[in-house]
Amino acid sequence: MNCIDICFEEQEITIQSKPHCSLMQICDDHPTPIFFGCREAACGTCLIRISSGLENLSPVTPAERELLDVLAPNHVDARLACQCIVNGSIRIAAFN
Repeated sequence: MNCIDICFEEQEITIQSKPHCSLMQICDDHPTPIFFGCREAACGTCLIRISSGLENLSPVTPAERELLDVLAPNHVDARLACQCIVNGSIRIAAFN
């Protein structure tokens, strides 16, 4: 099985997972600093910044784009964790 690394910069946490998994499910299965609210791209609680590996995530959905345009306009590295499928290694940073 191929493994990918999901690194959380602020807490120096690295999780190994198989590719093509939901980031939300990975976070549900492991202790991470990401919080989830609605889990369907409506609240923005899980707003994150991808510091590397943005190309390793699923494309932005229309519902996610709509909320990102409000919460993080002009930030191409912003994503909603609830909408991401992880296909390769990524580094996640707090959005601030």
